[in-house]
Formats: sequence, structure tokens, C-alpha cells
Amino acid sequence: RLDGTAFPLSISMQILGGQQLAIDTDVALVADADTLQSLSLSDLTVRANDIEINGNIDASNNLSFIQGNLKTNSFNLAQQLQLAAKLLPVFGVP
Repeated sequence: RLDGTAFPLSISMQILGGQQLAIDTDVALVADADTLQSLSLSDLTVRANDIEINGNIDASNNLSFIQGNLKTNSFNLAQQLQLAAKLLPVFGVP
């Protein structure tokens, strides 16, 4: 049984042609048997290229209700789309 006690989680990896992705957060889960009842990601930071997303996400009611608060830094969307088009040719930049 997971009782909702928070624990730190840090993930860092290279994806899609060596692009860096990092996730840091505190995770809290409530579950019994085979049912995940709630999930909380607090002090969440996601970094990919020049984009950084911060905030928190909470999911409850057997994950049927999700709410949170996320904010991002300013970034050049055209530049990010051009990078995505290089890595994934299915993306086209107008």
C-alpha cells in the first residue's frame, strides 16, 4: 500500500538525436492492491532544450480528476518548431 508519502524523483536522459530532457519532482502516490487512487507531482520542473516548465499536478478520484498549475519561461516557438522538424520530419514549419 502506498500511503501518499512524498519521495523525490529525478530523471535525466538524451532523446531524439541527443536532445536533453530532465524532470525533477516530488511524487506522492496513494494506492491499494492494484488501484492507483491519487498521484501528486509537486515542485515539478521539466527541462527540454530552451524550455523549462515548473509547477504542480494533482490527480485524484482514481485519476479521473486532474488539476494543476504549470508555467513556462519565454522561448522562441519558431525555433523550437524548426528543431522539431529536424528531429521528426513529420513536423513541417510554415
